[in-house]
Amino acid sequence: MSAELSFTNYTANALSCLIGATREAETLHHAQVQPEHLLLSLLSPESGTAWNLLAGTLRNPTVMQEGLRIVLADAAPASAATAPEYGFRIKRTLSEAEDEARRAGHEQVDTSHMLLGLLDEGGAAGQMLRRNGLDASRLRHWLRQPHDTTLPVVATAAARPATGRPSPSAPTTRDERLARLESQPLKKILPRLISWPAVVVMLGLLIVSAVVTGIDNYNVARAALVVFVIDGWIVSLCAHEFAHAFMADLGGDRSVRGNGYLSFNPLKYTHPLLSIIMPLIFMMLGGIGLPGGAVYVQTQRLRGPKWESAVSFAGPAASALMAVMFALPFTLRLFNLDRYLLNPLL
Repeated sequence: MSAELSFTNYTANALSCLIGATREAETLHHAQVQPEHLLLSLLSPESGTAWNLLAGTLRNPTVMQEGLRIVLADAAPASAATAPEYGFRIKRTLSEAEDEARRAGHEQVDTSHMLLGLLDEGGAAGQMLRRNGLDASRLRHWLRQPHDTTLPVVATAAARPATGRPSPSAPTTRDERLARLESQPLKKILPRLISWPAVVVMLGLLIVSAVVTGIDNYNVARAALVVFVIDGWIVSLCAHEFAHAFMADLGGDRSVRGNGYLSFNPLKYTHPLLSIIMPLIFMMLGGIGLPGGAVYVQTQRLRGPKWESAVSFAGPAASALMAVMFALPFTLRLFNLDRYLLNPLL
């Protein structure tokens, strides 16, 4: 194990699983221990509490083991006959597990906390657990109960009634609804997350204002141009923040779904300082008080520094694309700027 990590507050089962994860990495000749190695180790009766949870949730643990090995086939091989090191992702997983133990008021980190660490890390292991019905909110609730409490029951597809009616165990609390939302594939849930009324209103204003700029009435046409520019800026702001959130979701932080950041709704990106205070200051100074937006990303859920860089780059890239798109009407002379720059009354 890496000397950078301390395992003095881990249970015997948790330590055994960490050793098992290292052995899995050695067997597969990988340079680093990954969260997927840890989940392979947890998928055995020796993991104790974690095995009881997984065995009661998974239909066939062998299928998950095979899937993990397929994912690990792309892992970096060891360059020499040295023990695998603990990489960035496994360290973050264990850090999340320790945080979960502290929040639950437990003195030691057990294998159940490791499961939550895998879910929070957001990598392939966490995604597999979610797809197979492991509910983080139910697990956290169970961890806060006395130790003799019955293990949490997770509703799976096989447990749902065939009538199509909601299951009695369907999520009712906000945490359960968010957990269910985060467990679904992005391509399936994205159309329902987007606020289509907001999109229709913004695009409608763009089209109408663009058409009105062509009329003969100078004052009305100029007002329409102002509306076009401001609405275009709001659309570009939404695209900027949406790109941040979209890349964060791909990188493992699915909390952006419940926060409304994938809605393309400008009201979801408001920030007290950037959207209200700063615009008022600019207006008092004689400038244009255009609003700003914000998206809060839980970077600890992202699958490494590369994804953090990708999330940061996605916003400016989207803004650049929108700048090109909105510059086209002016470049193609669809708007006659001369009539706006010169006051016809002079």
